[in-house]
Amino acid sequence: FCNSVLPDLTDAIKYAVDKNVTVVVAAGNSGGAGVSIPGCISYSTTVGAVDSKDKVASFSSKGNALDITAPGVSIYSTVLGNAYATWSGTSMATPMVSGVVALMKYAHPTYSQSTVENKLFSTAKDLGKFGKDKDYGWGRVRANLAVQ
Repeated sequence: FCNSVLPDLTDAIKYAVDKNVTVVVAAGNSGGAGVSIPGCISYSTTVGAVDSKDKVASFSSKGNALDITAPGVSIYSTVLGNAYATWSGTSMATPMVSGVVALMKYAHPTYSQSTVENKLFSTAKDLGKFGKDKDYGWGRVRANLAVQ
């Protein structure tokens, strides 16, 4: 659905992936209402949020487009105005996965985009139903295993 509604954004993400870039995006914070834009675009790596006990956050969007989860509840971070605050959301989880991708590319500069994604997914801590599911995707990212 998303790909046909937003052809320009779909083309842009596909272009980046074709150029060996892993496009990491937030799933959205609509809970069971489904993954939002741009996470619903099939070429993106879509991230949901889990809490410190690896439970999917109630706000984290769910659905077939969800690929992986990362910590996204009560994350201490910078905010505008030279300050810090604790926030929750899939937008807090997404940079966790982006950071892991950066570490992977640094450790393995020849990895292709598909190798990066496969490694991210195959090393994730499987949560929920076995394999990929609508709540956790492939599971919670594990930086140490993905980078090895």
